[in-house]
Amino acid sequence: MTQPFADMAWMLGGALPALLVVMLTLAASRRVHAGARDGWSTAGGPLLAGLTPPDPLRVMDPAEEGSPCEEADGIRLLFDGRELLDTSPAGLEALRTSREAGVHISDWDLALRALERMVPGAARALCRHLPDRGLVLRHRDATGDRILRARRLHGLTFVTLDPAGEADETITLTRDSHAAAEQELRFLRQIVALDPTPTWAEGSGGEIIWANPAYLACCPGYEAGTWPPPAIFPPPAEDPAHAAISDDQPQRAVLVQDGRDLCEYDVYRRPRTEGTLCHALPAHLADGTRSSLNPVTRTLAKTFARLPTGLAIFDADAQRLILFNPMLAELTRLDPAWLSSRPRLDQILDRLRERQFIPEPRDYRAWRKKFLEDPAGYDADWPLPNGQTYRVSCRADDDGALALVLQDISAEMGTIRGFRADLETHEALLNLCGEALAVFSRGGTLVLANPSYEDLWNVAPGAVLADTDILEASRIWAQACDPSPVWAEIRDFVASLEERGAWSASLRHRQGFEVKLRVNPMPGGATLVGFQWAAEAMPRAPALVPKSAALG
Repeated sequence: MTQPFADMAWMLGGALPALLVVMLTLAASRRVHAGARDGWSTAGGPLLAGLTPPDPLRVMDPAEEGSPCEEADGIRLLFDGRELLDTSPAGLEALRTSREAGVHISDWDLALRALERMVPGAARALCRHLPDRGLVLRHRDATGDRILRARRLHGLTFVTLDPAGEADETITLTRDSHAAAEQELRFLRQIVALDPTPTWAEGSGGEIIWANPAYLACCPGYEAGTWPPPAIFPPPAEDPAHAAISDDQPQRAVLVQDGRDLCEYDVYRRPRTEGTLCHALPAHLADGTRSSLNPVTRTLAKTFARLPTGLAIFDADAQRLILFNPMLAELTRLDPAWLSSRPRLDQILDRLRERQFIPEPRDYRAWRKKFLEDPAGYDADWPLPNGQTYRVSCRADDDGALALVLQDISAEMGTIRGFRADLETHEALLNLCGEALAVFSRGGTLVLANPSYEDLWNVAPGAVLADTDILEASRIWAQACDPSPVWAEIRDFVASLEERGAWSASLRHRQGFEVKLRVNPMPGGATLVGFQWAAEAMPRAPALVPKSAALG
């Protein structure tokens, strides 16, 4: 009963929509199917004969005869809701093996049971709302690889189950993904079309299989629409002078037209599975770049070699030495040939320890492990047994490379030691001096006082320089001596910014002996205040403490 409707659709050349044919067929199939459900066949042959199933992965020609379910090798199931409309022989067999005697279930549930046995998870996926693009499940087990597809359209559900093969390796894209892929393809084509450098692809025989407009513009006498264009840059096999060319080493080629040289190019060839991808860059650009970099490179190399500081650069991967200057070998006494073998940082540390160029720590292994785990930011002075002192610092780059800087600061440390010895000598002289001396800075702060000063003014040792200024010191002096106007003059002298001259005065201590005062300007705006007295005339008195200390 269904065949006339299908024949009508084919005679109209597909003019009737498939939905109309399906609706007409459904009306007939329900009447036939009502009496033949239990036998899984129909009196008039397969239902929906000649109709195109809503398979998203296969589009049938309307001129094909017979039902797609009848002719298919795999399982084909067509449902209207939960009612089976048509099936293939394989589908009919699957449903029969899933039927249990005496148990009456719907066609849809029976199909779910059969499909779940062959593709685990199929029943749950089919019971959900199918996406517009359809459902594709793939299952692989010991019996083979199978692909299940399902799609719902206008109330009809079409399910297929086939063995996976090369033809089944399909990819389903959403509309947005397809639009994004097309947009990216157009963008890449525009980039290639606007690229000013000749770019092309060669086949296995050296023939041109693709070229961009820049390449075609270089072809002499090329006419648009003709293919293939001439090979203006011969492959290396045809050029004995360049028989062996690597991917990174270009082939120098000269483009000739009308018997005269037009331009030299550096041709890069990179073999691929589909062919050889080629690029031609104008040679004068590369030569100009190299010529402009050479002076800079030479200058940097000379500067690097003349540095008085040892410098070593280590890579980020294995901390291997990749660059060093001559001063590093000179300071460490390491063989330049050994340094050129790219030793690791830990190997260099071990070699320096053997040559006693590292201060021996208590636990060398623990020190080296800590150093290697976090060398960035290391900064220390290494006093060596031979009297030299090296300042070692490490700095890490953003990409992980490490720079080790080694500087000989022996002369600097010697100068510092000399200054320290001079200061100790001067301090000893001040301590032996019988005159009580006090030095005030430009701001009036007491910066130096000798033991005689502490004895004369009876202040506790060490408390003299503790936040003592000229006001506090003059108060102590005034308490221990008879009234005198010199205290105000001393304060004005210390605070004065004008040119000053030395002066002296006589004071009378409250304990009855005379004190000679002298005030002298010092370099940098400092002031020296000295007190002299007859030591045998000075009796001991209770210690006086600064006013600030008493208040505290």
